[in-house]
Amino acid sequence: MNKTGEEQAIVIELKNKNEALVELKPSSACGSCNLCAVKPLRITVENKKNALVGDTVMLNTNKFKKPIIVINVYVMPVVFLILGYFIGSMFYDKLSLTMDKESFSATIAALFFASYIIIAIVITKKHRKLTAAIVEIIQNSNN
Repeated sequence: MNKTGEEQAIVIELKNKNEALVELKPSSACGSCNLCAVKPLRITVENKKNALVGDTVMLNTNKFKKPIIVINVYVMPVVFLILGYFIGSMFYDKLSLTMDKESFSATIAALFFASYIIIAIVITKKHRKLTAAIVEIIQNSNN
């Protein structure tokens, strides 16, 4: 059983001397959303233990902001959709449009959702930093 703040992963690629790309193994804390089955979660981590490609490793993820990730992935897109729909509904009455109110509101909601995705991608790329570190090599790839 993993201690709090620790996750198992497999080293996929060595980025440089001190960084590695790992694929997280689903844990019981993940719940049952099956998002990992669609696209495995891969992150770049500190590699001070000199793990090699194929090694199974333990990560210290205390710096890994899971609640923030959950909010950004699950909550904020829904908030932007709902906000876009209501703003579209409010502005529809002020504009004289040929399309019906629901279609206009849905279009504005889709635009708000798309703008959130773009903003999230830009912020993630701009503020990308290592959020976890390899603390132990559980199994070497050559074993």
